[in-house]
Amino acid sequence: MPATTDSTSITPETTPVQKTKRSLWMVSVHVLIQVLFAVVALVLCLECMFALAGIGEQEYLRIDKEVGFAPMENKHVTWRKEGFSRTTFNSQGLPDRELSLSKPANTYRIAVIGDSFTEALQVDRTQNFCSLLEKKLNQESGGAQRFEVINGGCSAYNLGQMYYRLKNKVMPYQPDLVLVAMSVDTIKNFAHMQGGFAFANARPTFVIDDQGQLRFDYRIFDIWRLSPEGKRIKNTNWLRQYSHIWGVLGTIMGNLDSYKHDIISGKIWGWGTTQQALMTVQSSAKPGAAVVSESNDKAIAMPLPAPVQGPVINQTQELWPVAQAVLREMKKDCLAHDSKFVMVRLAGRPEVGYVNPQETEMFKGEASSSQTPYIDLSETFDKAKTDGKTLFYSVHLAPEGHQIVATELNRFLNSSNLLQK
Repeated sequence: MPATTDSTSITPETTPVQKTKRSLWMVSVHVLIQVLFAVVALVLCLECMFALAGIGEQEYLRIDKEVGFAPMENKHVTWRKEGFSRTTFNSQGLPDRELSLSKPANTYRIAVIGDSFTEALQVDRTQNFCSLLEKKLNQESGGAQRFEVINGGCSAYNLGQMYYRLKNKVMPYQPDLVLVAMSVDTIKNFAHMQGGFAFANARPTFVIDDQGQLRFDYRIFDIWRLSPEGKRIKNTNWLRQYSHIWGVLGTIMGNLDSYKHDIISGKIWGWGTTQQALMTVQSSAKPGAAVVSESNDKAIAMPLPAPVQGPVINQTQELWPVAQAVLREMKKDCLAHDSKFVMVRLAGRPEVGYVNPQETEMFKGEASSSQTPYIDLSETFDKAKTDGKTLFYSVHLAPEGHQIVATELNRFLNSSNLLQK
């Protein structure tokens, strides 16, 4: 009987064309995998190299829905824009070492609130005036009492943001004494629509309402959040915090955005918000949060403020009532927490036009009328300049400048009996 063949078991031979297609597909997948591995390896290599060299570590600010922007917690920073330093912000976002919130026995805590002059990324942490002041106080104490000086500075903060930082980040450390360090043009930082810095318009501003109450005003901040720059920073927050490569790219993009001088067609003030976005926010601005009384939820009915323009002297006069109100609330809050309050006027640089004597007189007058201890470091710096010391980099304090601030603060605090509990 002839053998039969089961047709279902017969596999048709693969044609040359099919073999070629399959081979090309496998080669393509193989090449793609190799490319992906190569890209990943290159990225990891660059990240490691940049981390070792401290490159791409200058982006350290994040968006904060309450205060506009704040340093990233536990962020390591290598600073090269002016001076040089390597530092790590602590778990509270302060440019300081990690401290327990509970105050150790026999410890006198001094908190310093300020802007980039206090934050002092331009020098090593051991060289900033907060650390130097702490060292001097402990050396002179001889162990009879321990001193801790807490650095609460943050770059580009206005007095209102400093007040918020004091209440929410610094007061939990139970300071016995609070110094508010005010650099030149501190009052001007209350102005709306500022440029030259990626987060310049990410600040809440402040208004005094019809009842004379000081309030946060988030309308300008809301406009900024809708801008391309605001969205870029929000959407890339993880990369900005952890990627050195993105740190380089983000710094470049931030600089390009900050120094745009031409108004983009269909957009306002050259910082990336469309006129439609402005109208939307203006018509639906959220109520300002009360600074003094959180229970007052009355919406701000005032029109959206125009940019503050004109000479600095005019801006200082226009914005002074708000600055004065913030200083008084800051002092009131300190006294409520049994903390002494001191106003410190940091020195400017008259030789390069970085000076505002009108502002200095306003601070001095406010300190006198409110009976607040006050020290102006301008005269001391003027004398030191004649000795040929390098007190500043381009704008911020150099190590010798920090030494002078620490020395003068130490002298002032001791002579004013402010170090007694």
